[in-house]
Amino acid sequence: MTKKILCLAFALLLICATFVACDSGDDTGASTTVATTTTINNNSNGGNGGNGGNGGGEPSLTPSGYSDGLKYSGYSELTVEGIGSCNDTDIRIPPTYDGKPVVAVAQGAFKNCKNIKSVTMTDSIISIGYEAFSGCSALESITLPWVNEDTHGTFQSSHGLFGFIFGINAYDGGTKVTQFYRTHTNQAVTQYTVDFYIPSNLKTVTVIADKVWNKGVGEAAFSGCTMIETVKLPDDGSVSSYMFYGCTSLKSVNIPSDQSSKIIWDCAFYGCSSLQSISIPSHIEEIGYGAFDGCSSLANVTLPSSLKEIGDSAFSGCASLTSISIPSRVTEMGSSVFYGCTNLASIYVNTTRSATEDWGSRWSGDAQVHYN
Repeated sequence: MTKKILCLAFALLLICATFVACDSGDDTGASTTVATTTTINNNSNGGNGGNGGNGGGEPSLTPSGYSDGLKYSGYSELTVEGIGSCNDTDIRIPPTYDGKPVVAVAQGAFKNCKNIKSVTMTDSIISIGYEAFSGCSALESITLPWVNEDTHGTFQSSHGLFGFIFGINAYDGGTKVTQFYRTHTNQAVTQYTVDFYIPSNLKTVTVIADKVWNKGVGEAAFSGCTMIETVKLPDDGSVSSYMFYGCTSLKSVNIPSDQSSKIIWDCAFYGCSSLQSISIPSHIEEIGYGAFDGCSSLANVTLPSSLKEIGDSAFSGCASLTSISIPSRVTEMGSSVFYGCTNLASIYVNTTRSATEDWGSRWSGDAQVHYN
């Protein structure tokens, strides 16, 4: 009898302990579990380019105008994990889903999605994983906040290159692109190259946000991207060194109007042989060495009155230039600035000849110089 009473008492104690444990852990323990395991797959596909609910069922959790049916993971902040049930060919990643911010695109999220023609991200995205768009062979345009793995990354690695989000693995419809990055340590510069595969059909890139120290696009970010024809940079951005180095198909690009960025850095447009004209904003004070070297189709350039310095070989090899005017504030001129400009007949200098005595050797190439 005593043993039965003891067993019953022990069982009652276990039941009470279980209820207490569940009650005390309801708020924190459950949240922790959901945060690490939740996967959200919205099946209410609203069609190409936006959403419209699920045909009379529950309303969509995706904001109007964005792609519905994408697969998400996370709890308080969400990551796009994949295409999910979305059938859109023009993917518009929403800034929020179910009221929660969408902050990342996972590694390989859209890998081998061969029907996607365009991707648009908002500035809510702070991380884009490696190979996120690998194998998207039909991709024609992409809008992204910046060019880097994440907003805390460094541009002195392959993560700061445009090809990072497409990866190094070959696929049908991908073009091999050799990009480079440089590391700077103890005044020594080391250069590395990486072969990425970027969709051959990709012609248009738009960068929208100021998320990092140099407005979202780093040194050599688009180097070697021979398929890209149009790039739109954010107005508060800058033009970094080697940014478009060897972009032989580039035809249209803007130089940002940010008043604090006064330099077009070295070799920024080196070898952009399809670029026909460029508008240089009125706040630019310096054009770095080789900035437009090899832009053989560049026929129209107006240098702003704010310009003070032009680096070595800045316009070397611009064979389509026929004339150009040098503003009066230019006091420093490098060597061979217009070397190889075979059709450049006249250079008009808005200063006296004596003011140019310290300019670099053969700065004018073979053109005739006219002084005002």
